Amino acid sequence: MLVIQSQLAVLGIDVRCDLNPRDYIEAVIKTASRKLGVLNKVRRFFTPQQLLLLYKTQVRFCVEYCSLLWDGSAKYLMEALDRLQQRAVGIIGDVEVTNTLEPLRLRREIAALSVFYRLYHGECSEELFSLIPASPFLHRSTRAGSRCHRLTVTSIPSRTKKFGNSFLCRTAKKLNSLPAHVVSSSYKLGAFKRGVKRHLAGWHGEGDWCSSF
Repeated sequence: MLVIQSQLAVLGIDVRCDLNPRDYIEAVIKTASRKLGVLNKVRRFFTPQQLLLLYKTQVRFCVEYCSLLWDGSAKYLMEALDRLQQRAVGIIGDVEVTNTLEPLRLRREIAALSVFYRLYHGECSEELFSLIPASPFLHRSTRAGSRCHRLTVTSIPSRTKKFGNSFLCRTAKKLNSLPAHVVSSSYKLGAFKRGVKRHLAGWHGEGDWCSSF
């Protein structure tokens, strides 16, 4: 006999019946905070470089897991996640070591756009590829056409804020807003990611770490 459950665990993520990831994000924040607490207690035994490596592999990996599914969540949850890295920077205690850390929100945006870029070019299953909206037909002589680049897709209509914040909806808008020079004429994932990094870093005013690329 099947029993109705209020949530379902899938690949390490607890999915609620209303698709709200709040409980999962709060659990991630608690887990990451405990890991940072341990890192703070043992930091005298490690160099700043080693502490940075421990943060990236033990804490940041946990915080970023499956971010495509929950990145459009409430602002207060995203800000709480981003503050975890600020705490890690204080624990490492060496600006020269930590100044190359990319802000977490930028990493999430780059990851989302990179995955969407791969989906657009068919680097996925047919089922996923079919979800990507087609490119609109716009004359280049029109105002709308002049603002488009070769990867522009049709915006996905949404009646609810929750659906509008889902991966495909929010990332399609971000992709359409990219300048044409970021988008190459052929499939070049590495070049696309580098272009997105430079563009988003400048747009957010986060230029220090981007100079290292």
